[in-house]
Amino acid sequence: MATVSGVSTPANFSLTNLAGAAASIAAAAGTPQSATVNTAFTTQLQATVKDSFNNPVSGVTVTFAAPTSGASGTFVGGVKTATTNASGVATAAVFTANTIAGGPYTVTASVSGVSIPANFSLTNLTGAAASITATAGTPQSTTINTAFATQLQATVKDSFGNPVSGVLVTFTAPTSGASGTFAGGVNTATTNVSGVATAPVFTANSTAGGPYTVTASASGVATPANFSLTNLGNPPANVVATAGTPQSATINTAFAAQLQVTVTDSSNNPVSGVTVTFTAPLSGASGTFAGGVNTATTNASGVATSAVFTANSVAGGPYTVTATVSGVATPANFSLTNLTGAAASITATGGTPQSATVNTAYTTQLQATVKDSGNNPVSGVTVTFTAPTSGPSGSFAGGVNTATTNSLGVATAAVFTANSIAGGPYNVAASVVGVATPANFALTNLAGPAASIAATAGTPQSATVNTAFATQLQATVTDSLNNPVSGVTLTFTAPTSGASGTFAGGMNTATTNAAGVATSAIFTANATAGGPYNVVASATGATSANFSLTNLAAAPANIKLVQHTSVDAGTTTSGSLAFASPNVGGNWIAVSIRGGLSNAQVFTVTDSNGNTYRQAAQIGFTSSQVTLAIYYAENIKSGANTVTVTQSVSGPLRIAILEYSGVATSNSLDVTAVATATSTSANSGNATTTANGDLLLGAIATTNPDSFTAKSLSRSRRTPS
Repeated sequence: MATVSGVSTPANFSLTNLAGAAASIAAAAGTPQSATVNTAFTTQLQATVKDSFNNPVSGVTVTFAAPTSGASGTFVGGVKTATTNASGVATAAVFTANTIAGGPYTVTASVSGVSIPANFSLTNLTGAAASITATAGTPQSTTINTAFATQLQATVKDSFGNPVSGVLVTFTAPTSGASGTFAGGVNTATTNVSGVATAPVFTANSTAGGPYTVTASASGVATPANFSLTNLGNPPANVVATAGTPQSATINTAFAAQLQVTVTDSSNNPVSGVTVTFTAPLSGASGTFAGGVNTATTNASGVATSAVFTANSVAGGPYTVTATVSGVATPANFSLTNLTGAAASITATGGTPQSATVNTAYTTQLQATVKDSGNNPVSGVTVTFTAPTSGPSGSFAGGVNTATTNSLGVATAAVFTANSIAGGPYNVAASVVGVATPANFALTNLAGPAASIAATAGTPQSATVNTAFATQLQATVTDSLNNPVSGVTLTFTAPTSGASGTFAGGMNTATTNAAGVATSAIFTANATAGGPYNVVASATGATSANFSLTNLAAAPANIKLVQHTSVDAGTTTSGSLAFASPNVGGNWIAVSIRGGLSNAQVFTVTDSNGNTYRQAAQIGFTSSQVTLAIYYAENIKSGANTVTVTQSVSGPLRIAILEYSGVATSNSLDVTAVATATSTSANSGNATTTANGDLLLGAIATTNPDSFTAKSLSRSRRTPS
């Protein structure tokens, strides 16, 4: 306002002082307070925001935050913010406690720019009692007229499982029979902060029995808590088996009578409520209690009855099942026996496999073991032994083919003797009534010692000399009962001179097989035609067999010259000469050699294919100091080939090489003849061949060059001097 002296009406100015920025926030309403779980707090939370001069600040957003776990709550609609009014007050949405009792806990109110929030102290109270449970002192027992060891405790909770304190709990015991009394006659207790009410000490009355029920109830809770208590009589002193002993049952079946014991005190009064433990052997003949329950509690008559007891699969006994009571030194004993079941299986347990010579007894008597389904031996069972009715078989002594099992379940047959027919293995069966699968004994009748040998293949027959006979020699060895004898070594013996032959690999023995047959190695005729001659098959203790064989003369061979070439190697100790074309495998090579300056040259012939060369003929000429020779190689290898000749003295060396087909691949040299003469008609002298179709190969050395015409020679070769 502005005034002037003498002027009655002043001038007015309208001004407003605004609050500063928010500087503090404080809880203004709703703290501290409490609400029952799951209900709304009565007072809405209010916070006042002021500036640094303590002026209320309007229009500020305040955020309310409750704990995220444990005792807490939620704002209606999930709205956690509010805006300050002109008085700087922000009012939160209604806040409802969650289902967890507890506190006090803190809900904060915060404003941007203000570091310290406002705190609201809230507590969630438990609801009304909704349930009561027995949490200590059940089940338990005590001797009559003595206090139970554990005081009875009941826990009271609301509908959300929160413990409820301050609740009066009433404990009620039976008014008759086995029961008891609370100390001082006080049968109520109030729950503590954990919701637990602890009853005064409870003492059993003088009546043994139980279990009986003491209830704990609370107002408003429909279902009480139950405590299971038992009043024990005087301590047990004796336990006696009063039913179920002695008795027996077949394996895997229940015993007819359940096991019963009577427990009494030192005055022979029955003691009820006593736990009796029944114990069966852990191994061997034994059994199991139904459901695995091996304890029972004595009734008012002091009698405890076990669960049904079933024999295990092991036959035997009598064995002992004991019944024990804590504090009683001597157990009660039940004498039980597990009986074997019916025969379920039969097995061969002696005398298989085995063998015996025909018409002799087997060394080991046949034994069969009979067992029940639990693998227990079954005694007193008749076992029937049955041998084949034809072929290799035998007979039981006295014709008795049955036997009865002993206490080990073993039946032993009468002595069994092989018949006269060799063979096997064959089966002798052991059977029992009621058992589907018999036991089998594998027996073999062995042939007797070798008595005779017969030639059964390969006689009579013939083969060309130096070729194998088509059929291998076979001899069959039998015993005196005409059974084939295996494993006998036969020796095949051929003539040592004249027409004969050799066995492959020099092997002239063979062993008879299961059919008594011995097959010789392949027999090849030698080079001598003739026959028939005998090859003899013999064995120790047996008559021998003869094979009639004939060696036929070979048909004339169709010998052909394949290729030839020659060379004058000059004066040297060695010369080589190659065939124009590759050699053919199995052919025959001849090498003709003239070596000068010595009538006693020593020649060596080799080739690039590794063939072996033999000397056929050699002659030395004293007057001309020349040595002439022919070498040959049989059954040659195929391929390109170069022949090399060396001589012991350096001199003129001339070589001719020839390849023939159709010449024998072994023992090809028949006869040779050599001669010297001065004539226009060269003559080697006579040589008498032993087979038709021989290759006649000649070589000539002359002092002077000349031409010659072959006459009786199938092929001639001139080697000029």
